[in-house]
Amino acid sequence: MPIENLDIKLLPLFGAVLVITLLGLGVGPLMKWLTGSIKPPYVLDRFLAAGRAIGLLETLLFTLSIIVGYPVFIGAWLAFKVAAKWETWAHVVRLPDLQVQDLTSGEFDARARFGSWLHSRFIIGVLLNILISVIGAWCYLQFIKYV
Repeated sequence: MPIENLDIKLLPLFGAVLVITLLGLGVGPLMKWLTGSIKPPYVLDRFLAAGRAIGLLETLLFTLSIIVGYPVFIGAWLAFKVAAKWETWAHVVRLPDLQVQDLTSGEFDARARFGSWLHSRFIIGVLLNILISVIGAWCYLQFIKYV
């Protein structure tokens, strides 16, 4: 679809962006509450700042893809995201040449905890981003009625 054929009104779009931004502010505390009990003690919160920015941009892209009628972009993005993280997860969690006695080692326990926490944050974050995107797109459709 050519870009000139898109009929996006800017004021309702601004309202939708405001809604997803406000809802996005609640993702961090909700994520902390949901995954705080499994968070490894050595992970510092300051390392999570990039995830917040990426999550907000991801939510904005998801919302725009729903508004313009291409929600299939969400699936394509998720496939790309999982493929990109697959190798990282394999190297973070997996220990080389595990032996039975390695399963009780402190290093295996630390990697398993970190991997579980990382994977949980990924799944919960993506689900929250999609939910907020649907709410943002719905708000856009509601706001457009008044323009």
